Amino acid sequence: MTQSVGCEACASANKGRGTKGKVNIGGRCGFLAPREIRCSSKRRRALLVGTALATLAVFVPALPSTAAAAQATCVLNDPFGTSLNISQDGQLIARSGDADLTCVNPVDRAHDAGPVIHLSTDDYGIDLQNTGALVAKTEAGIYARTRGLKGPIKIWNSGDITAISSAIGLAGIVGNAGYLIGTSRNDVSIENSGRIHLTTSGGAGYASYGIGARTHGGKVTIANSGVVEVTTRGSAFGLYGELERAGDVLDITNTGPVAANGESSSFGIAAIAADNGQTFRITNEATVAASSQSSRAIGILATTLSSGEEASFHIENKGRLMAECTDCPAYGVRVSPIKAKSETLIVNSGLIIADGQSDHTFGIDALSVGEAPASIS
Repeated sequence: MTQSVGCEACASANKGRGTKGKVNIGGRCGFLAPREIRCSSKRRRALLVGTALATLAVFVPALPSTAAAAQATCVLNDPFGTSLNISQDGQLIARSGDADLTCVNPVDRAHDAGPVIHLSTDDYGIDLQNTGALVAKTEAGIYARTRGLKGPIKIWNSGDITAISSAIGLAGIVGNAGYLIGTSRNDVSIENSGRIHLTTSGGAGYASYGIGARTHGGKVTIANSGVVEVTTRGSAFGLYGELERAGDVLDITNTGPVAANGESSSFGIAAIAADNGQTFRITNEATVAASSQSSRAIGILATTLSSGEEASFHIENKGRLMAECTDCPAYGVRVSPIKAKSETLIVNSGLIIADGQSDHTFGIDALSVGEAPASIS
């Protein structure tokens, strides 16, 4: 069964007729405080994009000097506290196959080819603190990767990350734990308070991510309070979390403005699972805007990619969600499990605006499978 709050459901409720499979929560449409959901099939690009991006002024710092690059430190957590620090052309690279890796970068960096900060380990953890401004021409501002049975990742960033290029895909911060093996607990934790601005004119078939985290067995935690803006010819993701193993947990908390603008698909906040029994918790308290020209635009998405026994979704919006798509589907919130017994709870006390193709535009769209409950309030 599908529970939806959107244009089609609202129109039916106003005419006094029920719409099979669609429920108008609260008994009225476009209701104001404490919950407000607005839908329109008319083009209101100036309203949605202009309002969302007005608070996300393009911030393009001058390329930072790399003279102070040696001030950064990377230390192995071995009995000797072995120091690793490989810097070249503004890039910080550190790799460990022997112990956990801890890095602190307090300086500004710019790099033309590859991630500005690139950390990797085999079967060991990564802990990074960055306060420097990073300017990338390709790939990512920060990329941390572990592969093995015990490779947790912790990233704390307060520096501004900027990438403006024709690269096929860009990312602000990426944490990928348990890559290739991943059969144990590989938690990924990313906390960001910096400004992330990504713009790419290349890669129509590729995706760009403001913040992306993936675990191959563990928990993904993303806490963002910074400004995140992603503009691309391909698919744009503001905040993105992916779970690969049964029992994985995802927890995203957003308190900063997020804007995703992709010519293909756009997602303000997205969570995806590829196995059974995962738990999703997403809380938004800020303005999140998704704008697309051809495929779909979704403010908050939570979905599973394979059939299985169960998953749990808890989505809460206290902020402002805006989704706008030109002649294509637009959703403020969409939850679409394909697992039996998946529980869905969506709580909205904020504002939701969806503007897209008339018969595929919903403020809230929740799909339940089998006997699994879906609740919207």
